[in-house]
Amino acid sequence: MGMDPLDLWHQMNILVKIITVGMIGMFVFMLYVIVERILTYMSASEQSIRYVQALGNYLRENNAAAALSAAK
Repeated sequence: MGMDPLDLWHQMNILVKIITVGMIGMFVFMLYVIVERILTYMSASEQSIRYVQALGNYLRENNAAAALSAAK
C-alpha cells in the first residue's frame, strides 16, 4: 500500500470517491470565487478613486450640479 494517488483511488470505495470528487469540485469553485472577488474589488477600488478625483475637480470649480450628477 503506497501513497501513489492512483493506488489510493483504486483502493477507495464508491462513497469515498464521491466525497473526494465533491471536495475537489468545491475547491475549484472556491478558487473561482476568490479570483472573481479580487477582480471585483480591484474594479470597484479604481472606480471609487476616479469618482473621488472627479468630485474634487467639480467642487474646486464650484460646479455643485455636476458633482451631484456624478454621485448618481
